[in-house]
Amino acid sequence: MAGNLSVDPAGFGALSASLHGSAATLHEQAARLTAGTAAAYGETDAGAEAEREHQALVWGMHDHLRDTGDLLAESGAEAARTARRYDEAEEDRMRTATVLANAV
Repeated sequence: MAGNLSVDPAGFGALSASLHGSAATLHEQAARLTAGTAAAYGETDAGAEAEREHQALVWGMHDHLRDTGDLLAESGAEAARTARRYDEAEEDRMRTATVLANAV
């Protein structure tokens, strides 16, 4: 008899893929913005510093999205393992109950 724990690892995988896609999109936007920021700020020292800060912020967000996607993928796999263990324990419990019922 299957347990009551229900996990959809595909859902975790889809969310992880979505976050990885968002990170890739952010990466592309960062490249475009970098080119645009250099022109907007001009070639001054302050402009160059603002551009570096902007790039650091965008790359930080990119890394965060990628890492979050990785963690979600790992969480989905662990949730699936936990669901399998729960189902196995439930099956063992039912077998034990059957053996005990037949023993009386």
